Amino acid sequence: MSLTDAFHAIEAHIPALRELMRRFASPPIRNAGTLVGNIANGSPIGDSMPALIALGATVMLTSSPIGRAKAGNGTLRRRELALEDFYLAYQQTALRPREFVERVRIPIPPAKQLFAAYKISKRFDQDISTVCAAFALNVAGGAIRTARVAMGGHGGNL
Repeated sequence: MSLTDAFHAIEAHIPALRELMRRFASPPIRNAGTLVGNIANGSPIGDSMPALIALGATVMLTSSPIGRAKAGNGTLRRRELALEDFYLAYQQTALRPREFVERVRIPIPPAKQLFAAYKISKRFDQDISTVCAAFALNVAGGAIRTARVAMGGHGGNL
């Protein structure tokens, strides 16, 4: 599924992502690239990761059965990780040999959750983020009960 199609599906459930998704790359990139490809490349400036992490997204990692025939086991093996656990270090992911990102699961935020995502860059459109930040807050009784905050980019001068 292209980023364009994925973004339309996500935006239908999480309208607060509309502006971030509109500013994500250029239309040719959004029409050719995929969300799992953006996740799997491990770039610290990927604008989708802060929002997905703040929302509590998970990734399904699947290993290919190639090389398992000797053991008599040709089935796919899957494991699910929280997206924040997928990234180990700068451009280093938790992918094992012969493993790929099969899909991403993005929970729909509860109705009372406050969610926002912001992109700061030198140019408004089609620019690498200086900082991309996302915030998901659960508030009850006038107090923040839980908060998930994620940031990416951190490059250049503000």
